[in-house]
Amino acid sequence: MKHHPSFRVPLLAVSLTGSVLLSGCQSLPSSNTATKAAVSNVNPKAMVVQALKSQRKQSFSYHSNIEIAAPIASNRPLAVASSADTHCQTVHDNAYVNLIKQAEATKTDLYDERFEARRSQIKANYVTCFEAYQAWLRQQDGELQAADKKYASLIKMFDNYPLKQSQSDLKKRQLLNEYGLKPLSINAQGNYQPLAGKMTLLASVQYHAKNHQSQVNQPIYIDLKSGQLYLWADHAAYITSQLFDDKLGTAWKNKWLRIDLADGSLPKGFGKALIQNHFAALDTMFDVMPATEFSYIAPNELSKLNFTLPSHQLSVMQSGAVIVRQQQSVNTQIQNYQTYINTFYDKMSQQFPELVSDDSDGMTQQPSLSEASFDSKMLAKLMLSGIKAMASSENIIAKSGDIEERFYGFDNRKRLVWQQAHSFGGTQTSTVGDQADNLMAIDVFSQFLPLSRETNFVNLPKDSQVPTAANSIDVKEYSKELLSRYKEGGGATFGKIIFGTVSGRLAMFSDTAPSDSDSLEEAPLE
Repeated sequence: MKHHPSFRVPLLAVSLTGSVLLSGCQSLPSSNTATKAAVSNVNPKAMVVQALKSQRKQSFSYHSNIEIAAPIASNRPLAVASSADTHCQTVHDNAYVNLIKQAEATKTDLYDERFEARRSQIKANYVTCFEAYQAWLRQQDGELQAADKKYASLIKMFDNYPLKQSQSDLKKRQLLNEYGLKPLSINAQGNYQPLAGKMTLLASVQYHAKNHQSQVNQPIYIDLKSGQLYLWADHAAYITSQLFDDKLGTAWKNKWLRIDLADGSLPKGFGKALIQNHFAALDTMFDVMPATEFSYIAPNELSKLNFTLPSHQLSVMQSGAVIVRQQQSVNTQIQNYQTYINTFYDKMSQQFPELVSDDSDGMTQQPSLSEASFDSKMLAKLMLSGIKAMASSENIIAKSGDIEERFYGFDNRKRLVWQQAHSFGGTQTSTVGDQADNLMAIDVFSQFLPLSRETNFVNLPKDSQVPTAANSIDVKEYSKELLSRYKEGGGATFGKIIFGTVSGRLAMFSDTAPSDSDSLEEAPLE
């Protein structure tokens, strides 16, 4: 049985930022009967698409939350054993254990004649089961014999084994939920200001259990106009000092790492085209979405779905004045995925052929170490190469009976105030069927709020809450200095092992000076 990695995992992974790029709002939801009546004649798909398109230039604050759970189907029969090849032995052993317990309870010898019929039946059942298992194996090889037809019911049972959970599997999922997933919470919040060319993101992972509480935060600041990406340096400082830079010390304390994306290596107009083509691909994807997927749903119906939404997400969702539900089959997801990827790649490759290579060029061959350089142009090439690979990947032809549910909440002025996606992630088989036992339920919930004028990073030192030239480290310049030190024989032991393999020939960053190539400040978000 073939297995395919689920293509929905990377899609959900970008839902936090995707929902931010697609939409925005300026108010909290409120219930209004007149509003519900007013939208009853509006096509629900048109309402969603219009809201997403019309607010691309709006500034707003956002808060996104991801919850992961291992669904447990309580009404499904469990498999006796962990796999088909151990089924017969497990059934035999369980029957013998029960017989032994009965013999002990009556203080009778197990081999007493009163248990002879039971012992004989257990043996006969095992022989029949084993013969059916052998017939099932022959069926897998296309060698089923006429005499094997008498085992048809048992053969069907073996066929369904991969889709069933054993008692052991069920226990594992219960433990995973209780000690792994329930205490875990993933969040992101910040401000999105497209016209100002700025976006902030505070990514956070929390684990709060009875005897353990921990939290990791990563502030990120993006300045699209200047083409700068800033990452708070604390998390990288320890690893860098231990593995690569033995002289780093506290130089990165209360500092940002600055990555210059507008380094002059990109073709002119790239930034503007990237954003325009992204939205054009989204619009094309919206056009092919079947209108039948969208429908209105009452707030109280959210608690009556065939799956359970996280309680803290549900309470906010039920306050929506108008709610639109989108039920998307996996086949539709595949089509939408292909539409977006193919449209975006085609537009970018037509406008910038120098960034795209066929199978015969350097993108598919490893460049010599002396020729390698790391700049924005290389990143763009890698991005387009990856998109091309995704468009042709077999991962997107996986089949499943799962339905992804999306919900859109509007206030009484028809503004999108939240968005929720319920889907599955993990490994899925090519067999259509209920595979919830093997997958993780993923709930991504994003709220869009009035723009907060306060900084998102209030826990940082006051003079470091907004990155500047004074409180940031240029990664490009720092890397050059570090490599120079290694060429002179310095550096940490681990770094010598890594950089020693290139003997100082790898130019990690290009020395190309900025020319008249594209600047991201030319790229309006439209």
